[in-house]
Amino acid sequence: MYEAGKCANVAREMKNCQLEILGVSETRWTEAGKSILTSGETIIYSGNKGQNAHHTRGVGIMMTPRASRSLLGWEPVNERIILARFRTTNSRITLTVITCYAPTNESDEEMKEQFYETLQNILSTRTEREVVLMIGDFNAKVGNDNTGYRATMGQHGVGTMNENGQQLADFCANNNLVIGGTVFPHKEIHKTTWESPDKVTHNQIDHICINTKFRRSLLDVRARRGADAAKDHRLVVGKVQLKLRKHNNIRVRWKYNVEALKDKTTLKNYQQKLIRNMNDQRAECDDNKTIEVKWNSAKEAFITTLEESVGRKKKKNKPWIKQSTLNAMDERKILKEKLLNVRTRSETYIIGNEYNEKHKEVRQRVKEDKKQYIEELTKEAENAAEQRNMKELPSPESEADIPPADEDLNISLDPPTKEEIKRAIKMLNNGKSGGPDSIPAEAMTSALDTSVNMLHPLLKQIWEEENIPQDWKEGFIIKLPKKGDISLCKYYRGIMLLSTPGKVLNRILLERMKASVDQHLRDHQAGFRKDRSCPDQVATLRIILEQSLEWKSSLYINFIDFEKAFDSIDRDSLLKIMKHYGIPDKYISPL
Repeated sequence: MYEAGKCANVAREMKNCQLEILGVSETRWTEAGKSILTSGETIIYSGNKGQNAHHTRGVGIMMTPRASRSLLGWEPVNERIILARFRTTNSRITLTVITCYAPTNESDEEMKEQFYETLQNILSTRTEREVVLMIGDFNAKVGNDNTGYRATMGQHGVGTMNENGQQLADFCANNNLVIGGTVFPHKEIHKTTWESPDKVTHNQIDHICINTKFRRSLLDVRARRGADAAKDHRLVVGKVQLKLRKHNNIRVRWKYNVEALKDKTTLKNYQQKLIRNMNDQRAECDDNKTIEVKWNSAKEAFITTLEESVGRKKKKNKPWIKQSTLNAMDERKILKEKLLNVRTRSETYIIGNEYNEKHKEVRQRVKEDKKQYIEELTKEAENAAEQRNMKELPSPESEADIPPADEDLNISLDPPTKEEIKRAIKMLNNGKSGGPDSIPAEAMTSALDTSVNMLHPLLKQIWEEENIPQDWKEGFIIKLPKKGDISLCKYYRGIMLLSTPGKVLNRILLERMKASVDQHLRDHQAGFRKDRSCPDQVATLRIILEQSLEWKSSLYINFIDFEKAFDSIDRDSLLKIMKHYGIPDKYISPL
C-alpha cells in the first residue's frame, strides 16, 4: 500500500469483486488516520508511530461509501491490529471487524505472545451481541487435521499445522472462534492464500475467523486468484449474511445544480413549474394547519421543482490515475490470469517475465500520474490562496497529533457544591436573552437560594452520569451589525444564545480549571488571563519601537489577524489540547 497507486489499485479490485469491507495487512503506512479516496472508498489505518517510524507492518480497513455510513467507530490498536464497529439492520447486533498482521513463524516468542495478548484484551471486551470477524495475515498454517479442534476448524484446510497455526487454533478455541477457511470445501487453488516467488510453494496463511455464535452467518470463504494487486498474497473473500444499516441520525443534504438557472430557458421553466407546484401544495394545505405543516408543504414545492428543473448536482470524483494506466493494470491482470492457467515451466517463465515487465510499466506510469496530479493540486491550491478562495484549499491529510499529558492536573473531581453554584449564578450578566429553554439570568439571580437548591441535585446527577440536558447542548444564533455595509454578511457578528443553567455549569468548570491551567500557559499569552491584559503587550511593543528608533536598528513586525477566529476553531483539536494540558476527562466530557 505504501507504493504509489497501490491503494487505488486495491480499491479498484475491491469494487470489481463487489466487496463492502476489505481488511488490508502490511500496509507499510505510518501513524493512524482516516482517508477518503477519490473513487469514494474510505480507508482507516494504523501503523508504526513516531516521526522517523519505519514503513513496515501496518494494517487497515477499506470500506465502500455505504459501509462507511454504517461505521460506529474504530480503534487503531497498534501497527498489527485495527478494529472497526458497524451498525446492522438488527438494532441489537453490531459487526466488529478486527484486521490483523501476525508475526511470522520465525519471529521470537515474546513478539507472538504480545500480539495474541493484545488480541485477547480486545476480544475480552466484546459482547454476546457482536458479530466478530477476525481477519488478516496470521502467517499461520492450520492444516486439515482438526483433531482436538472440531469446534474451531473443519477438515478443509491446506497442508500441515505449524507452530503459528497451533497458536491460532488454540486462541480461537479459547475465544469460541471458527476458522472459516477450513470449513468450506473448495479446490485447493481456491484455498491457498500465499504463493512463493518461484510459483512452486502454496500455503494457506490468511484467515477469516468468526465467533461460534454467529457461525451460520458465514456462508462461504475462498481465495480469489484473479484479483491482482501485484502481491504474493491472494484475496480471501468471506460471504457473511448480514446487512449493514446507515446511521439514522445522519441527514443527507442534497445539492442541486443551481448553476443551470443562469440559462434563461431553464430559469423560465423553473419559475413556471414552481408557481404550479406552489398552487398544488396550497390546494392541499388549508389555513388551519400548523406552521410546521405549512413549511413542509412549501419545502416540498421547492424540492420538487428543483428535481424537475435542474436536478441534483453530481459529485465529481476525479481519479488521479489516468485511463491509460488503468488499461495497463487490466493488461497486467490478463497476464496474471494466463499465468494461473499455464501447465509447463517454460510457459510459466515466459509469461512470468511478461507479467514482471508489465508490472514495471504500471509502476512507472503510476509514478508519473501521481507527480502530475500533485503538481495540479499545488497549482490549484496556489491559485485558491491568491484568490482567497477557502473552499478550494486542500484539507489537512491527518488530524493534529497532540499527545495527552502523562498525568492530570490537580483539579477537584467532586460534584459542584452549593457555594460554587451560588458564586456562578452571581457572575451571570443580567439583561441577556435566554437560550433554548427561554430562562433569563434574572430568573435565577432574583431568587438566588431557591435557584441554588434547585440546581444542586441536578448538577450532582449530571456530574455523576456525565449526561447533559439537550437544551444545554443547543443554542440560538443571532446576528449583530458591525461597522460597514450591513447588506454584506461579513459586517455582522454572530452571537450564540445559550441556556442560562448551562452557563452556570460552564462557569463552575472554568473557575476550577483557571488556577491549575494558568501555571502551564505560555508567558507571552496575555488574553483571557488573570492580572494580565493585551494593553500590557501593546506597551511592551511601544518600548521596543522606541528603542529601535533610538538605536537606529532594523525591526520587523508581523501582524496576523484571523478572520472569524473563534468561529473557526477545530473542536477536536481543542479537546486534544485540553487533554495535553492535563485537564481530566470529567471536565472534557460535558464539552
